[in-house]
Amino acid sequence: MKRVTLRLLKRSRLIRYSTLLTVIISLILFSVLYFIKTDFDRNLGITGFFFGLLQLLFSRLESKNPKMRNIVFLSKSKSTFSQSIYKGLRNILESNRDISVSAIFPENYGNATDTVTWQIEELKHNNVLTKADAIVIIPAKDEIGLWQSLVSLVSKGVSVICLDVKPIGSFFDSAKVPRPYFISSDFSVGGKLLGAIIQEELKSENVHFIGAIGPDNSWPAVERCSKLLTSIIHNEEIKSCSWLKLISWDREECAKTLLEKINTINLDKISKLIVFAGNDKVAISLLRKIPNNLYQKIRVIGYDGLKDESNTLVMNQYPEFIATIDTLAIEQGKSAGQIINNIHKGEVPDFKSHYVKPKIRRNNNVA
Repeated sequence: MKRVTLRLLKRSRLIRYSTLLTVIISLILFSVLYFIKTDFDRNLGITGFFFGLLQLLFSRLESKNPKMRNIVFLSKSKSTFSQSIYKGLRNILESNRDISVSAIFPENYGNATDTVTWQIEELKHNNVLTKADAIVIIPAKDEIGLWQSLVSLVSKGVSVICLDVKPIGSFFDSAKVPRPYFISSDFSVGGKLLGAIIQEELKSENVHFIGAIGPDNSWPAVERCSKLLTSIIHNEEIKSCSWLKLISWDREECAKTLLEKINTINLDKISKLIVFAGNDKVAISLLRKIPNNLYQKIRVIGYDGLKDESNTLVMNQYPEFIATIDTLAIEQGKSAGQIINNIHKGEVPDFKSHYVKPKIRRNNNVA
């Protein structure tokens, strides 16, 4: 199945084949005039006139400034991750005068269910989105209703790029429309990097490790945890570790559950407790809940590379925060912009997914 291209390709393709179209039309006209017994000189003159007219028409089309094409970024929140995605997208596209980039962020939607409903309504009724040439979206979650809304737009020739939440390919295949492009951090690589950090920390004497895995309904969590578990389990030298399953990404609930697990550990018998908190937000919430007398022994590891408004890693504010895995949100946004740029040039990507390799970020201020 061919991938969906931007509506803006239609005009460029017409111009690309303008000479061939001119010759074909002229030959057809000449043949018609020949068969109706038109005088040869007159036949040649009429054909030449239309040939020149068509050449003039196509040259005007080629020189005329193309219609501005609208690219819309639909986010699921106003988080620094979403802002960074948009920044990377604009970084690539803002130099192209033929493309206009805008963003729509939710105002008052806190949980995923509300945000999905909001995104579906926006995709159906917001004129900015329904008239867009391409939509770059961070889906609130894997939801059939959301994919149905995107199917409707894809069937009309709109290019769709999804980030972070992977669309169900079979759903789009059954609707007989091309799958959206998908861009994400490479969570398999992230899991391996996470395993490397933890194994290094556990080389010290009398260190215990607690790892938060899940939630099961989070594709990124499942991907990275599978690699993390493999790297830890296959290391026979690591014996002092325990695992905790997260039910959701509610940072306060996750931090509360982790603290309850920490309280089951006899900290007097170990020199240090390493906690992988699932992501940076949960790690920070956990550090805020830990009693002062426990700070000396507890160190946390996060995930995502959460940054503040000055683009500085938030973990640097906490001496107990060892490291994080930076998912490079700006680079993901740039990748989305590059796909759109390539389509604009007529170079339609032949891949379904693109994964940006994350990087380890260590805290130089660790206590």
